[in-house]
Amino acid sequence: MSLPTINQEYFVDFLVKLLNIASPTGFAEPAIAFVEKELSQYKQLELSRTRKGALIAKWKVDNDLPPVALTCPHFLYHSHS
Repeated sequence: MSLPTINQEYFVDFLVKLLNIASPTGFAEPAIAFVEKELSQYKQLELSRTRKGALIAKWKVDNDLPPVALTCPHFLYHSHS
């Protein structure tokens, strides 16, 4: 399986915007909301929140590979069949 091409301009712009959002420990909601809004444009992702407000993005795929999860302090990405 080959990896998709990354739009570096978009990715850098996204990271600069994210890093400019004040989100000290315990006050990450603005940053989480920004990521959630950005990810909502990708219809293949199923977005939800945990009870504590962490963002979960699930990407359903049709293959026999085991699930993969990537976690960040306030973001969880999970790919599953």
